[in-house]
Amino acid sequence: MSGRRNSIIAALAIIVALLMIRLWRSASELPTRKASLVAIAAIVVVVLAAVAVGVKVFDLTGRREARAERVQNRITERLRDALGVVPITVVAYSSPSARAPLVIEVTGTVRNDDLRAAILETVRREAARLGRDIRVADRLEVQARADRPAA
Repeated sequence: MSGRRNSIIAALAIIVALLMIRLWRSASELPTRKASLVAIAAIVVVVLAAVAVGVKVFDLTGRREARAERVQNRITERLRDALGVVPITVVAYSSPSARAPLVIEVTGTVRNDDLRAAILETVRREAARLGRDIRVADRLEVQARADRPAA
């Protein structure tokens, strides 16, 4: 998809360049004042097109960040509902690339392997429900028996 998009952008850039050359050649045959107006109008159109493309790219980035925030909040709520308060952190982030998957990073220290497995199962189940382009990064550590406080 990215290669196709780049090809389309390159083709549009070539077409715009050819139109600019054609306008310039036809404007050079006009009197100087008209030629200047045509050139200024062409420059304004190109600048407006560049601004429109920039706004579109900025909007897509904002949408990806908003999606990451929604996914992060949803998974945090599901963990709280299923397991109560657990000392972990859930962070969802997306790459600037549209093709890269959204990453959910689960970090923290848990008491045992059963709790770790329950957390990861809940996160993976919710991630599968939210979309296929989500990857879960497991950064959970199981607390060593010697490090646990006495009961």
